[in-house]
Amino acid sequence: MIQEIEEQFTEEILTEAIKRYDINKDTVRSLGGYESFVYEYQKNNTFFILKISHTIRRSSNNIRGEIEFLNYLSNKGLAVSNAVPSTWGNMVEEIAKPGTKKFNLRRRNTCDLMM
Repeated sequence: MIQEIEEQFTEEILTEAIKRYDINKDTVRSLGGYESFVYEYQKNNTFFILKISHTIRRSSNNIRGEIEFLNYLSNKGLAVSNAVPSTWGNMVEEIAKPGTKKFNLRRRNTCDLMM
C-alpha cells in the first residue's frame, strides 16, 4: 500500500463504507491492494467487491468514468464486474476525513469468467 494513503485510512472509514453499502461486517475480508483498499464480502448468497480509493491517486470523476465503461461492456455481453450502487443509489460514495482529501468508495459484483 502507498504509505501516504495507508496513513490516512482508519477503521472509521471502513465502518462508514460498510454502513453505506449495508454490509454485514462479519462477511468482510480484506484482499489487500496497492493504491486502494480492496475487500470481498457476501450478501444474499452473492459475492461483491468493495474498493476504497483515495483522491490522491484517482478523482471521483475518474472512477465514475471507469464504472460507466465497465457497465457499457457488461451491457454489451462481456464478462466484466459491473458496478452496483450504494444503498443511497450512488455509484461512487465519498468519505471526507477532516484535514485530508477524500476516500472514494465503489462496489462491484464479482465476475465469473468462462474459459
